[in-house]
Amino acid sequence: TQSTGTAMKTKCPPRQALVLTVTVILLLPVVLLGIGVQGDDKVAVENLPLSAWADELRNGTIDAVVDVRTAEEFDATWGRVGVCVNASDPQSCAYGHIPGVYWIQNLQSMDHDDFVSNLTGGGLALPGLRACAGLRVAFVCHSGTRSLAAAEKLVAAYDAAGVTLNESTVHGGGIVSFDGGTMAFYMSGRETRYGMARPEWTGCTQLRRFVDGWVD
Repeated sequence: TQSTGTAMKTKCPPRQALVLTVTVILLLPVVLLGIGVQGDDKVAVENLPLSAWADELRNGTIDAVVDVRTAEEFDATWGRVGVCVNASDPQSCAYGHIPGVYWIQNLQSMDHDDFVSNLTGGGLALPGLRACAGLRVAFVCHSGTRSLAAAEKLVAAYDAAGVTLNESTVHGGGIVSFDGGTMAFYMSGRETRYGMARPEWTGCTQLRRFVDGWVD
C-alpha cells in the first residue's frame, strides 16, 4: 500500500507547477497581442501601383506629392522634342510632371540632415518630423526607383528620431512611393504639365497647419 501511495504522489504535479502552467496559458495571448501591436507600429513604405495611387490622387487622400527628379525632367519643355541627357530613359524629359506636385530635386540623394531640413522646411528637426508624421506624404520620380529611395529615407529619419505615424489626422500619416512613376502616369494617357510652375514647398509644418490647423 505504501508503494502505491508513493507512485500516486509522483504522478500528481506539485501545486506550484500547476499554478505556473495555468499562468503561462492565461498570459500567452496577451504576450502575443503585445508583439503584434509592436510590429504594427513600425513605419513602412506603401509602394503603390499606378491604379492605387492614381485613385488616391483623384480622391484627394494624399496630402503632398513630392517629385524628386531633376529640373530637366520636371520641366520637360525642351525634352518634348528632344532627349534627356544622362538618363536611363532618353525620353524621361518628355513626360512632364503630375499636376499639383511639389518638387525637391534629388531629395533621395541628400544626406540625413539635408534630407530632413528640406522635407520639414528647416527649423528643429524633431517637431518638423512630427509634423510630417501626421501627413500622408508621397514621392514620385521617373519610374519609381528614386521615389522609393526617398520614401525609405523618410522611414529611416522617423526611426532615428523615434517618431511614429500619427493616424488621428485628416488622412492619417503615411509614406507612399508611386511605383511606375511619372512615366506610367503619362503612358496611361493621363494629363501631365510642362514647365517649372508648381506649388511652393514650405515644409511639413506649414502644410500641417493648412491641412488640420496643427500647432507644434
